[in-house]
Amino acid sequence: MTLDGFKTGMTVLDEILKKDTKTYQKRPPKWKETDEERDRFHASGQNEKNLQRPSVLGRFIMDELHKQAEDEGDQWLARIESHFEAPSRCKVDEDLVAPWNKAMELSNRWATEENNIRMKQELEAIAEHVKAVYTSHRGSLASPSKGSRTSPKKGAPFSGLPIEVRQDAIRKISRQFVSFPPPGNSLLQDEEIARLRASYAYKYDHEIRSSGWTRFPWDAAMRELGAIKARATGRHKTIASEFYDHFNMKHSRDYHM
Repeated sequence: MTLDGFKTGMTVLDEILKKDTKTYQKRPPKWKETDEERDRFHASGQNEKNLQRPSVLGRFIMDELHKQAEDEGDQWLARIESHFEAPSRCKVDEDLVAPWNKAMELSNRWATEENNIRMKQELEAIAEHVKAVYTSHRGSLASPSKGSRTSPKKGAPFSGLPIEVRQDAIRKISRQFVSFPPPGNSLLQDEEIARLRASYAYKYDHEIRSSGWTRFPWDAAMRELGAIKARATGRHKTIASEFYDHFNMKHSRDYHM
């Protein structure tokens, strides 16, 4: 009746609500608690443990799955960290830098053989634009913007922000990245410009961060870099968005009228 209180007018007495909350509103089991819930709980200053299953009930499948996932996760994390600490971490993907390198070779030939530096100038302008966006990217992701809706996690300023805030920041960088050169202001086709921007972003990130990588190329040009790599493999398929929509798995409730 209280759940239907808007119709019945029934409400729970304050003292009953307070008593029941103290008795039943416990911290959820470890397997059910999300990272966000855990962070909020720690920030509240409480020290209550996760709800424990009574031993008389025996093992519970979710507890077992959670423990197994943690064990496997620790092993894979150790392998990943070991891999990225190895020298191979900084190996450049030749497929991704190939579009830019080939364009530079062609521009040099035009300049040498035809005394035409237009292409070379346009490539230099694209490179300067990519460098400027790279600086913006590093600045915006280095620390949370003023007025953020929540405080970041300790030691991880940007990754600790809400997903909506992070997505907005990355979208802003992406829009800045594709804003130059304006359509029609270049002898190069728009598709070629997009490919060259992405390729140079990847190349420049390696040059400027020889001891490691940043997320800049992927935040700014993930789709185009993926397309470059797909073409380079020789076995890629082109799919129109109308057809791609049929690849999505839909929940059965989506079909209920």
